Amino acid sequence: MLELYHNAMSVCAQKVRLALAEKGLEWTSHHMNLRNKEQFSEAYLALNPNGVVPTLVHDGEPIIESTIINEFIDDAFAGAPLRPEDPVRRAHMRYWTRQLDDTIHAATSVVTLSIAIRHQFLELHDEKAIEELLAAVPNAKRRASKRFGIEKGMDHPELQSSLLRLEKMLDNMEDALRTARWLAGPDFSLADIGLVPYVLRLDHLGLGNLTIERRPNVCRWLDAMRSRKSYEEAILGRWDDQAYVANLKEKGAQAREAILLRMLSR
Repeated sequence: MLELYHNAMSVCAQKVRLALAEKGLEWTSHHMNLRNKEQFSEAYLALNPNGVVPTLVHDGEPIIESTIINEFIDDAFAGAPLRPEDPVRRAHMRYWTRQLDDTIHAATSVVTLSIAIRHQFLELHDEKAIEELLAAVPNAKRRASKRFGIEKGMDHPELQSSLLRLEKMLDNMEDALRTARWLAGPDFSLADIGLVPYVLRLDHLGLGNLTIERRPNVCRWLDAMRSRKSYEEAILGRWDDQAYVANLKEKGAQAREAILLRMLSR
C-alpha cells in the first residue's frame, strides 16, 4: 500500500507524483494544508522530522526526501525504468538530481517566497502568527531564509543570487538538450521528472518570457514533458491549483521590473 503526504503545488511533491504516474501506481492521497501548518503537526513530524512534504509511506514505512523517494519508486516497482541502464548516463542523471538538492530547490524557495508567497503570509497572518509559523520550522537555515523572504521581499539578500542560479540551471539544460532529447541522454529519466517542476515554477511566476522562452531546446523539452500522460495526472487535473498560479503570476508581474534589474546586474 502506498500513501503520499503532499501538497498540490509543492515542487518536490510534483516530482514524486510524476514518478508514481510514470510507473502507473495507485496511491492514497493525504493532501497537506501548508498554510495551516499541518506539516508541523506532531503526527506528521513522527513521519517526517523535517516538517516538509512529500513523505511516501510504503506498507507502513515512511520514506522522506523527494529525490530518494523517486529512486525508491524506481527500485521497488515494475514498469518503464526511470534511470538509464548505462552507468555513465545514470551518473549524468544523478548530476541533475543532485543539483536540485544542493542549490536549485533553495534558490526556487527564495524566489517564490520573496516575490509572491510573502504577500499571502502578510495578508493572512498577524505578526504573532508569523512568528509562530517561523518558530515551527525545525531547520534553522530554512527558518532564517523564510524570515528574510517574508520581512524583506524583493530585498532578500539571496534573491539576486537565487535568480542567477535558476538562469544557470536553464543554461545548463539548454546545452544538454542541444544534443539529446532528454536531460540525461536519449531516454526519459528521473532527471526530467526532477527538473520540470522548477521550470514550471518560473513559468507560473510569469517569468517564462524572461527565462524559458529564450531557450528553444528547453521549450521543446517542456512541450515534450507536457505531452506525457504522467504530466496530466501529476501536475494538472485535481492538482492544478489555478488560484495559486494566478497569485504567483500577479505578484510576478508586479515585481517584473525589479526582477529584470536583478537578473541583468550580474
